[in-house]
Amino acid sequence: MSETEYSIDPAQALAALGTGSLVVGMDPLRKFLLKGRSYTRDNPNQYPAKEAEEALSQAAVRRLNEINPGHTRADFRVVEPGLAKRFGVPAQSANASNTKLDQNKIKDGSVLSGVKNLIAVNPHTGRETLAHELGHSVMQASRLGDFNHALKQRMRSGGTLMEAAKVAAPILGTALIPGSDDLATAMALSYAMHAPLLIDEAGASLEGLGLLKRADMPANQAQKKRLAGAFLSYMVKPTLLGLAGAQVGNLVDKP
Repeated sequence: MSETEYSIDPAQALAALGTGSLVVGMDPLRKFLLKGRSYTRDNPNQYPAKEAEEALSQAAVRRLNEINPGHTRADFRVVEPGLAKRFGVPAQSANASNTKLDQNKIKDGSVLSGVKNLIAVNPHTGRETLAHELGHSVMQASRLGDFNHALKQRMRSGGTLMEAAKVAAPILGTALIPGSDDLATAMALSYAMHAPLLIDEAGASLEGLGLLKRADMPANQAQKKRLAGAFLSYMVKPTLLGLAGAQVGNLVDKP
């Protein structure tokens, strides 16, 4: 009875190491893609979010009521980063985020009582960022969008185990398929593991563009590019994990 022999392809090993180094550097790359959000009082965006807050908020209310009637301006509150952090928003999310609040955890008489979404936005950043964050609220107004948001949050709360699954999925998928022509499988599995996040972000940007148009301030090319860049930043991780998974899964080949 002969034993099956396996060999390691040096070229694939080098490719795996190279891709792995990109995975390690994905956070700095994502921050680079998001550099358009780093506006300050001394360096404000040409079209700052603060000046567009009321118009975009009213546009969001109209859009929310088209999907599910009964919404008011009081359903969400837009706050600046400093106040957001005092409300418990993590520092890394205080410049641009949308937090769906659990009213069961809000004390009676709190300023957040009855508020469904807490939207944290740097007032000096571009109004397209505020529109995107409001777009998350619009996404959650539909049953499908709310389900996707809940799924995204469950996956985020999965901790180390979920992160390990995201790494393992493309590797296992590639390793189980004979040969080395299985990059598409690895990429598909990696994107599938990140699908709720990608759907939520893409949908929020599309809704945000619609809100800008409703508020009579349609996005210009620079604003569209910034929203596209922000979405691409979320594509970095699954793309690199898929590439790395394909390489690692093919490291051991049958001769």
